[in-house]
Amino acid sequence: MSSARGDVVFYRLPTRGGGVVTLEGTTTVNPGGTVTFQHSRFGKVYFDLASVEIKKAPPLTAQFKRMLGPGRQRCGKADGGGPVGAAKWPLAAVLYSRR
Repeated sequence: MSSARGDVVFYRLPTRGGGVVTLEGTTTVNPGGTVTFQHSRFGKVYFDLASVEIKKAPPLTAQFKRMLGPGRQRCGKADGGGPVGAAKWPLAAVLYSRR
């Protein structure tokens, strides 16, 4: 078994359109080709390993703290700096993902 914090799971829907649902939480790859996905709010969900793609990523809280820290270019004076720049970052990430 392998486990990691802050995984991002891309689940391919079993439909003709083949849409993809993105989930963030903790995954465990089990023997037998199954994946246990755990979310802090929604609990555990089980997937077939063939229907998911797992990417390792730091949790959003860790990403936010990194952006809030001093000396980061992304939150520099041009972006508003410090807490203001860190507050703009999640909004920009959401707007970028909707393109």
